[in-house]
Amino acid sequence: MLTKIGFLAMLAAISTSSPACFYPPTTKPPADNRTRTVVNVPYDLTWDAVHSVVKDREYRIQGDDPDHGIVEAEAHSFTLADADCGQEKSIAGKYDSEPDKGGSAVYNFKVEPAGPLATNVAVNATFSTPLRVPFHRIQDFQCVSRGTQEAKLLKEVETAAHAARRPVEITPYGPTRALTPGRGTLLRPGLTEPNQSH
Repeated sequence: MLTKIGFLAMLAAISTSSPACFYPPTTKPPADNRTRTVVNVPYDLTWDAVHSVVKDREYRIQGDDPDHGIVEAEAHSFTLADADCGQEKSIAGKYDSEPDKGGSAVYNFKVEPAGPLATNVAVNATFSTPLRVPFHRIQDFQCVSRGTQEAKLLKEVETAAHAARRPVEITPYGPTRALTPGRGTLLRPGLTEPNQSH
């Protein structure tokens, strides 16, 4: 049986361990220089580089549209270094809200030609986590990106694009480097056809 002192001690422990208030994020969305870049590599190789990075990171592709240059990929975790999820306050003081294990990160890549030898790449990250505030229902909460993962992803895409090579095809006219199947060329048709003299 709980004594009065024991009951009061239990209440104090609960109130100490449970946050009483929630404060929304104060971080501003990341600047453009952390979420977009120009890769000095043709579109088809940069497009493949985005897929290579997504695969290496073991993200799950949710959307893939080469006609509009869009790739949407999901990760099942993120950290406080990636996003600001606000703060909670308890008797002990304020502290940063940790992303919950049920949180997710969705990265939207936009890949666009910037001429025959360059590509614009942008990535927009959306971080969400279940928000657990005492005496309230659990609800999904969108955190504010710090731009950390976007900057890392763009750097990885650029590195992979510079390392990418088109497959070599053996044709009656000799070996040629072909564009990735299904990708349109940005060059004039005459520049990609074998030179035939009559």
